[in-house]
Amino acid sequence: MKIKTIIILSLAMILLNSCYSFKVFPKEYRKIENKEVQRKAYIINNTLENEFDILKSSELFEIVEDSINTDLKIKLYPIKKIEDSYNRSGAAVSFLTLYQIPYYNHHVYKFKFDEIEKNGITKKEFELNVATKVWFWDMFTYKGYAKEMGKSLLGEYRIME
Repeated sequence: MKIKTIIILSLAMILLNSCYSFKVFPKEYRKIENKEVQRKAYIINNTLENEFDILKSSELFEIVEDSINTDLKIKLYPIKKIEDSYNRSGAAVSFLTLYQIPYYNHHVYKFKFDEIEKNGITKKEFELNVATKVWFWDMFTYKGYAKEMGKSLLGEYRIME
């Protein structure tokens, strides 16, 4: 009986561990919306799918398929994780309560791209702060990595202007 209980609890922990979502920090960025007119932009290297999805979800630019339709071209660079903080005590408490108490693992990413126009190249570099929230009830929610990273990018871009 004891071994069955341990096996069932172990399987439950493995399955419940996949219940996560993402949160943007600072909090002010969570409700930010792009109210400005979007400039049309052509993405030179849209093969960087993660970066492309983040830029697209930020709604900073209206992405066009043809480079003839715009003077603005964007060159993306691979995203890099520059900081990772794992909350061990929060994870332990959450684990012991079957993930009924959420915990956050904060991550900071470096997101870079170039804005290429006729008059030159403007290099843009941002630090995006997003946390992975692990909680049982997030099993029923949309995970939203690109969407949340896009919100963080929009907030950082607006501050830099």
